[in-house]
Amino acid sequence: MDLDLPYGPWNKVFSAEWNGKPFTVYRNKPNELLIILFIKEKNKISNMLISLKRIFLVEGNLDKFLMMQKQPLVAVEKSSANFKARYLVVTTTPQKIPYSFDDLSNTLHKQHSNLDVTSDLIKQALHTYDITVIDFDKVNERYILNFFSDPLTLFTMSSEKGGATSSLPELQEVLIGANRWKQPVKAKLSSFSKIEVIGESEAKRKHVLHILIESVLLNNIPAFIFDTSGSFSGISLANRNTSEFEDFGMNALPIGFPTKKLKPEEGLFVDLKLLKPEIFIESFGLEKGDVAKLLSKTLSEQKNVSTLGEIVTYLSSLKPSREFPAFIIEKTIRVLEVIQKSFPSLFEKNTLPELVEPWKQPIGSAYYVNLKGTHPMVKNLVISYMLSSLKSASDNALKLLVVFDEPYINIPKNIRELLNENVKFGVAFGVHASEALDLADIDSPTLVIDLIGEECVVTETGEPQRRFVIRPAYSHCSEK
Repeated sequence: MDLDLPYGPWNKVFSAEWNGKPFTVYRNKPNELLIILFIKEKNKISNMLISLKRIFLVEGNLDKFLMMQKQPLVAVEKSSANFKARYLVVTTTPQKIPYSFDDLSNTLHKQHSNLDVTSDLIKQALHTYDITVIDFDKVNERYILNFFSDPLTLFTMSSEKGGATSSLPELQEVLIGANRWKQPVKAKLSSFSKIEVIGESEAKRKHVLHILIESVLLNNIPAFIFDTSGSFSGISLANRNTSEFEDFGMNALPIGFPTKKLKPEEGLFVDLKLLKPEIFIESFGLEKGDVAKLLSKTLSEQKNVSTLGEIVTYLSSLKPSREFPAFIIEKTIRVLEVIQKSFPSLFEKNTLPELVEPWKQPIGSAYYVNLKGTHPMVKNLVISYMLSSLKSASDNALKLLVVFDEPYINIPKNIRELLNENVKFGVAFGVHASEALDLADIDSPTLVIDLIGEECVVTETGEPQRRFVIRPAYSHCSEK
């Protein structure tokens, strides 16, 4: 039986059993696959486990790419005397739902949206490995026939509980350099929490941070990069100079990392419903004015508004009271209109939901926030917004690294407080300063790298100090 569902029609390909449970595979016109496994209780179907799969034709060596992935992927190579093709199958995490048409339809919408996001990230990542990827609805018919000639090996299902996020091994280490005897010097990822880089020139300190950013990305952990100078803009480009790679025991293949480039008012917006009122008020210096109380109350209570225009509309209909007389309401509206006029495209509905939990994305990407030339008030507001919008986690396992190109002394107090608050949820930060005194308010740093001439000294929680030379980068260095 074919299914009239979103993104369909879905035509039945075949039915079979998996682990004693019946399942059916459906296919739509873009050649996406819908797998439904039926779960019975007392001989009656009570639930379903559903998953979507999308197929790509790829050209290039997938080995290194697949080694770096943590999401479910299937690579298939088919060859014969006169035909050879490689395919990559991207899948969503199987989801258990009640046995009903409405639940199936609603879940399919969500799964398809997740599949779009995952596919875009994977295509971007494949590009950094010099792998050509072609959507399956754009390939020659012979590739489609070749793939579907024997699809049974692809339709393995996860456990009924769906996928689970694997925890980071406690002793997992990353290469940061080599000592004078050319022996590798590594740091534990568990030490990536409060990271300080101290001494020498600003460009040298930023290069160390560049290496630390690469270290988390290589382990599929995302990074937020706040850049006012373009210093980290090369993270998405492969390093053309590999002459020193062998000296440091590095993989000979340079890579650019999957990067989502963001800029305030150009795809990166501030959604008021995700912003704490005090951050908005402090960012525009309104905390000591007579409009602060009304703004705080309004932003706290109007939880479904995203833009300043919606707030102004609400205030315009607000009846004056003893607490908030007419002149306070009118003054607050004027203040908001001035902000709106100054930054007309800053406040919009959030279009990047992954920024709330970037660690749940299938690939650890760099979220590069270009703040070059951005007004200081907007810069601080955007950084505070992104850090305060992160969803709290139940553990402190490393989930995200936050890095700044500016020296720590230039980071406002409220942002410093957010950094320290987020550490308990596994959000690490990496900052730099010319001298240790500038970092005095960071309590118990977990990883400190002191620069001394061309060498570094690493101080790591639970480890002896080690002297080393920082390794070259896999990606392009643009530190300034």
